[in-house]
Amino acid sequence: MKRLLSAILLSQILFIGCYDNHKEPESFGQQQIGTTTIANVYAMCNGSNVLPIKADISIRGVVVSSDSQSFINKAIYIDDGTATAKICINMSQSSSLYPEGARVTVLLKGLVATIRDYQLHIAVRDNQEPTEIDGIQSEVLLDRHISCEDTPYPLEPQIVQPHQLSSLLCGKLVRVEGMRHSPTSEVDTYIAGGFHRFANLQGDYTYIYIDPYSAAVDKVLPSGEITITGIVTWHSDIFGDTNAIALLPRYKSDIGM
Repeated sequence: MKRLLSAILLSQILFIGCYDNHKEPESFGQQQIGTTTIANVYAMCNGSNVLPIKADISIRGVVVSSDSQSFINKAIYIDDGTATAKICINMSQSSSLYPEGARVTVLLKGLVATIRDYQLHIAVRDNQEPTEIDGIQSEVLLDRHISCEDTPYPLEPQIVQPHQLSSLLCGKLVRVEGMRHSPTSEVDTYIAGGFHRFANLQGDYTYIYIDPYSAAVDKVLPSGEITITGIVTWHSDIFGDTNAIALLPRYKSDIGM
């Protein structure tokens, strides 16, 4: 009888020990740490049109964009200090899920990476065109691949001069001071969406891009000197300018409105 009781107690101890040592995998919603840098992923894409990511790696960065006023649509830009990435999302008002200043971790396995106009894009492969990309569409995929911390951090845009803007800064949130609207054509006079040229007193210039669906399309471009804040993008042709930089504002206040 004593042997039987000892055997039962031993089996219970072993069972409890096994149960205590078994840990469920952490949910993706908890704080994560990227396993590689955005700069490393950028280097991986060198020479590849669309690179399928099969390794179990992730990146982590701060959201520097916002689509709450529809200036930036179907994408979030993140910066980890080494480089930036544009995460293509096929939905509007993504800032409600990934607010500006929040840290996000992106699981890359199952997604694709490509470089377009000097900017690293993280997306899904287009079903119709293997060399093209599409935004992450379903909430299931978003939950699977993107985790967001709850508390956003204050952002400080990088202060630059217009002549310092280049493709090396693509995806960065920057601020340029002392700019005035300087249209080069009649098309640039109207705000109904599109590119607009701004220059300082020294003649150094850049462009801003206003989405036709943004909150600013019914407004008038400021005529006085303003400070411009926005995401750096590169373009091969803006009003004949074949090496052009345009800033994507987040809010009307980013362009003095």
